[in-house]
Amino acid sequence: MISITAEQIKTLGTVCAQAFGARMAAHLMEVFPGQCERLGEARLSEIVETGIARAGQYGVRREREFCLWLHLMFVLGGQFDADPNLPWVRSILQDPALFNPIHKVHRLYEAAERRARPEGR
Repeated sequence: MISITAEQIKTLGTVCAQAFGARMAAHLMEVFPGQCERLGEARLSEIVETGIARAGQYGVRREREFCLWLHLMFVLGGQFDADPNLPWVRSILQDPALFNPIHKVHRLYEAAERRARPEGR
């Protein structure tokens, strides 16, 4: 029988988290190349780490939703979830009918897309 120590599990978790952060940073560099270039690699890594932590506070646990959250940060601002100028964000995050974090993130993304469209489209 194979035995894995708590330290090995912790190390594996750290390695997985770093790989995930690097994958998200690479994705953001493809989607938002200009912004990411201006930020630089170190700042981009910080933003990814912060975004993952902020999304995690709302119960986000899936890669797709972390990715959408990071997109929202780039479009709406790094602390869009606490921005008093975006009351619609707070109403979605606090909506008791949306108890599933997956639904909340998708609703936020859809609402942001609607607001970005020119009138009449």
